[in-house]
Amino acid sequence: MTSAKEGPRIQARPAGPARIPLALAWLALTAYFFQPANEVLDTTLDPSIFSSYAYLTAHGFQYGKDIVPMAGPYGFVMYGQVYGGDLFWIRTLCALLLTGLFAGLVLWFYRLNRQSGARFLWLCGHLLFTAFSADLIVAWTLLLVGWFLLHDDSRSRPPAWTLAAAAVLAWLAMFKGTHLVLSLAIVTVVTVATVLMGDRRRAAVIAAAYAGAFVCLWLAAGQNPLNIPGHLAGIFHLTRGYNDAMAIDEAGHIFARGAGVALVFTAATVWAVWRHRRDVATVAGFALLAGCSFVMWKHGFVRADGHMYIFFGYMIAASAAWYLHGLVPTGEPGGPRTRPVAPVVLALLVFGSFYGRNEPNRPNLPYLAGLAADAAWRRPVHLLTLPSAKADLDARLQAERRRHDLALTRDEIGAASIDFFGHQQGILPLNRLNYTPRPMGGGAFNVYNRRLMELNRDFVRDPDRRPRFYLVGLQTIDDRFTAQDDGLTLRELLTHYSPVLVDHAYVLMEARPDGTTSPDPRPLETVSFSFGERIDVPAVAPDEMVLARFRISPNLRGRLRNLLYKSPVIQGHFHDDSGDEGVTRRIVPSMAAVPFILSPRLETNIDLLGLYTGQTGATVSTLELTTEGPGYFARELTVEFFAAPRPPPPELADAKSLITFARTPMEVLHLSKPGEDGGDEFRLVQTFHAPGSMYWRLNGNERALRFSYGLMPKAYEDGGRTDGVDFIVEAETSPGVVVEVFRRALDPVNRPADRGLQTDTVQLPPVSAGARLHLRTDPGIRGDTGWDWSYVADMRLIRGPYRLEQFPGFNHPPVAVEAGQAAPLTLGTDRIFMLNAPGALVFDAPAEARRLELAFGFLPGAHQDGGETDGADFVVEHRRADGSHVELFRRELRPQTREADQGRQEGVVALPARAAGDHIVVRTDPGPSGNASWDWTYLARLNFQ
Repeated sequence: MTSAKEGPRIQARPAGPARIPLALAWLALTAYFFQPANEVLDTTLDPSIFSSYAYLTAHGFQYGKDIVPMAGPYGFVMYGQVYGGDLFWIRTLCALLLTGLFAGLVLWFYRLNRQSGARFLWLCGHLLFTAFSADLIVAWTLLLVGWFLLHDDSRSRPPAWTLAAAAVLAWLAMFKGTHLVLSLAIVTVVTVATVLMGDRRRAAVIAAAYAGAFVCLWLAAGQNPLNIPGHLAGIFHLTRGYNDAMAIDEAGHIFARGAGVALVFTAATVWAVWRHRRDVATVAGFALLAGCSFVMWKHGFVRADGHMYIFFGYMIAASAAWYLHGLVPTGEPGGPRTRPVAPVVLALLVFGSFYGRNEPNRPNLPYLAGLAADAAWRRPVHLLTLPSAKADLDARLQAERRRHDLALTRDEIGAASIDFFGHQQGILPLNRLNYTPRPMGGGAFNVYNRRLMELNRDFVRDPDRRPRFYLVGLQTIDDRFTAQDDGLTLRELLTHYSPVLVDHAYVLMEARPDGTTSPDPRPLETVSFSFGERIDVPAVAPDEMVLARFRISPNLRGRLRNLLYKSPVIQGHFHDDSGDEGVTRRIVPSMAAVPFILSPRLETNIDLLGLYTGQTGATVSTLELTTEGPGYFARELTVEFFAAPRPPPPELADAKSLITFARTPMEVLHLSKPGEDGGDEFRLVQTFHAPGSMYWRLNGNERALRFSYGLMPKAYEDGGRTDGVDFIVEAETSPGVVVEVFRRALDPVNRPADRGLQTDTVQLPPVSAGARLHLRTDPGIRGDTGWDWSYVADMRLIRGPYRLEQFPGFNHPPVAVEAGQAAPLTLGTDRIFMLNAPGALVFDAPAEARRLELAFGFLPGAHQDGGETDGADFVVEHRRADGSHVELFRRELRPQTREADQGRQEGVVALPARAAGDHIVVRTDPGPSGNASWDWTYLARLNFQ
């Protein structure tokens, strides 16, 4: 302890050799507090969100205009532990700058209190707790910068120190919304305190330096300063909505312990402020500590899961900081002796933070000590081996890319823009797709209130801004009623987008043509009710959905509780006509304040696709709301019901087929041993047990299907008795005409080569837009499905110009196929290309080609065993760019009447000189009667020489 007679705690700066230990300590702490990137992006919730901040900044999205996330343009620094391939080196440098600043401030405060043993508790608190939470590092840096600006030692330093401190506050304000609020509060308290201490000029410098640095750093991140108001407004709405939407209840004894620590700390701070009421700087310092502690209380106990650990860990260092800050006022050279009550309060706070047996959120000293020892070694090593560390991260990220490969989706959308609806948006950058999020992206669950929902709704309604595609994984958190999450956007998706395929259980939706408008909901009725009262849900027509909007307002007690703690959780109980117990889901008042889809109940992608089929689905007939804290809400609650039309059937897909595919679960299988060829050791596959069936509608530019398939090892190992599975691919070349293009029977019990992952590329016949591709599995030779546990993986439709592999016997592919029925076939032992009359192939012939060699004819069935063809003509013509054409070759085949016209025919055609834009056309015309019913013509060879 220090008395007034001992003079100020300001110490002379160390000089010469004395600075070396201090510099070494600073380097050690900088490396120790540094949090390296040690995870890679995957599709789970937190990595998807954390890695998105580097993606958004790296790809030039404008905060406050394009996007309004909780993080700011430098959020990637704090959340950079998850590596997604962006900004690794910039993030590393910025993170080192952050921990260097924090280490310097820790040493500054530690040396400032060298006469008190409590500083060791302060330092240990940071070494054991703060070092493992980026959120705490930033919060403590903000607080210590505020104390630095308030301390008289800093006021005696050159103005550059003041400018630098204000710039640090501005920089940290762009990490996260919480830090923006803290930063603004700190600047406000410091400037007001500085004015009250009579230094108005310095107060103006601090405020101006903060504002100027904010704008400069905003520009440095590639942001437009005109968007700053929009960013601030977005943070305001997110902060307001978080309290309601993200609340999780904790056990009563944990709340009692946390509230006890908070109340003791609050009382101790009030007592300390009263003691130092004549010292403006010290009172302002306690105000900063109290504000930061309140934020940590809310951070820990609103979302009362692992966040509570952050609060209790923070309180260890905060208790020591409270004790040290109150020993001597910071604005005068001496101060009153501390009272004996101060050590007692400190002991109570520390004990309360540590107390609690077998609680997952209680600080565990042995575990933390081991973690600290490991970090003291690994973090410096990481910094010394950054290139190899990045190479390792890149390799792990590439493995995740392979594991979550959406080949079908990538082939479908190419470079077009896409957003994700759900909270696994990490799947988009993993597949290197053109991720274009709506303003409040990062998970439908965190669109907390009406204002944020309206921002997203307007984005989806705008054809100039919305992405061309949406990938949907309907999901929520905390057992919420799913359809209330970003409910306005979900309704707009049904209006403006249509499902086109299912890939790894995700639904890909494509924008409908512009001009589609959102129908206005039709009001049904308004019902006033109380908690615990059952409400009847109005019935609607089969082609309609029921929407609901709740008005649930807190009373004065509720608003006060919400400010200091959080609102009581509200549960909704939803029943259908069957009379069973129904389901219980959480209702968030701020999110349910806009009309959302109530019935049929949507919880999975299967439910979503069911809206397109006319099926009833999980109809909600009655509902009731309950809460453990009804006294915190207005007595009268209101629900409004509306009717809205279901979405029209998809244009390029069949909803029932998509549902069949969406029902098949994903599994991670061990399909090969390390070192074997044939794939990764683990592979994400989609179960497709025989008999199974799925199909896609095609755009017309599909040329091949590449896919992997097989039977799960348990079907043939360790007693598995599968009799095999047939994998079949069929293509619809014209309405009602289906051609089998692939069949393979796997019998892994008897044929070892059929075990493990199989991969094939299936060449497709020429198809037209709207045609269908069918993939199915049939039971094995005995028809026993008991062990037919088949799967598919890595499906990919290859698009582009025609491929030579599609045309057996050709040496040059056509650029266009104009035919009702054209496909490769097997004739005897030969592969041929069927081109039923009338049909045509258009070629951009090689410039050096001088002749065309043909082999052609009729399938035997056209004229034998009841075949009744009247013949066909094989024609070759030169089609000029101006539209004119010259016939180069014609051969009339009449196999019914001329025996010589049966079987394979040969022809050689001399080719004339050709100009740019000219084409050679090979076509088949019907016989003299014009009846093409039996004109089964083919080409066996077509070579340009």
